[in-house]
Amino acid sequence: MSPKVKTGRSHGTSGRYAEGCRCDVCTNANTERTQRGKAARTERKPEVHNASTYVNWGCRCDDCTADNQRVVDEKRRAAGRGANSGAPWTKEELAAITERIDKRRYARTALELALDLGRSVGAVNQQRSLCNLGKYTQI
Repeated sequence: MSPKVKTGRSHGTSGRYAEGCRCDVCTNANTERTQRGKAARTERKPEVHNASTYVNWGCRCDDCTADNQRVVDEKRRAAGRGANSGAPWTKEELAAITERIDKRRYARTALELALDLGRSVGAVNQQRSLCNLGKYTQI
C-alpha cells in the first residue's frame, strides 16, 4: 500500500507532485498526466492562435509560429548584449546559473540571470548547456 501524505493523496500520483513531491515516481506520474492532456488538446482545434497555442497546443500554423518567435525575440532583446559580454565566467556566476530548485528545474530563468549578470540570454543558456555536459568553461 502506498504511503499517504497529510491530504490523503497517494505517493506516485500527479496530485502528490502538485503538493511538492519531486521524486521520480511522482514526477513521472505528473508527466504522463500532462502528456495525456496535451494529446487531448491536439485532437481539438484551438480557438485562438498565438504563442501560447504554439507552446501548449503544438500548433505550427504561420500565426502561432510568428507570434512565438516574436515572444522569444522580445525576451532575448530584453537582456540585450550584456555589459559582461565576452568576459570570462566567474565561479559565482556559474553557481548562480546552475542553481536548481529540484533535479529538473532551475532556480531562476535565463532572462532573470542575464539581466542580473550583465550577460545575454543566449550566453546564459549556452553556458548552462556546457555546465550540464560537465564542461565548465573560462574559470
